Amino acid sequence: MLDMRALCGKTGEELEEKIMLATNNQERVSIAIRFFESLLKNIQSENTAICRSIKTLSNNYNLVSVNALANNHYLSLRQFERKFKELTGFAPQKFLRIVRFNALLTKPILNNRLIDIALDFGFYDEAHFSRDFKELSGLSPKKYFKTAYKAASDRGIVQVL
Repeated sequence: MLDMRALCGKTGEELEEKIMLATNNQERVSIAIRFFESLLKNIQSENTAICRSIKTLSNNYNLVSVNALANNHYLSLRQFERKFKELTGFAPQKFLRIVRFNALLTKPILNNRLIDIALDFGFYDEAHFSRDFKELSGLSPKKYFKTAYKAASDRGIVQVL
C-alpha cells in the first residue's frame, strides 16, 4: 500500500481523500489517472524550454551563448546548467563543445589554415581550437587533417584542405 501523503505531500493527501470518496473502482482509477497525467504535463512543460535550448545549441553552435539562453528562460546560469545537465548528462558548455566538434567532423573543410577553421566553427583562436580538438579526438588538428587527407586520397577521393 502506498502512502500518497508521504509521496506527494498535500496534493497526495487530497488525492487520497478523493479516491476514498469515490463511489466505485472505475471512478478511483479515473481520479488517479487524471492526477498522474497532470503531474506529467507539468514535468513536460518545465522541460520544454530546456529542450528548445538543446535544439538551439545543436543548430546554432557558433551563434548562441549559454548565458543568453539562461537569460531567455529567466534562470540564473547555475539553475540553467543544472536543468540542462539533468536532461542531457552534460553541462551546456561541454555540450556546445561536443556539438561544435561534431559539426567540424561532418562538414567539408575548404582550407588548411587552422585559424580559419577555428574561426569558422566558433572558436576564439587557434590555441582554443587545438586544445578542444585534441581533448575530444585524441589527435592534434594538424595530425588529424593530414591523416584524413591521406585516407581520402588513398580511396581516390579528392579533398580540398
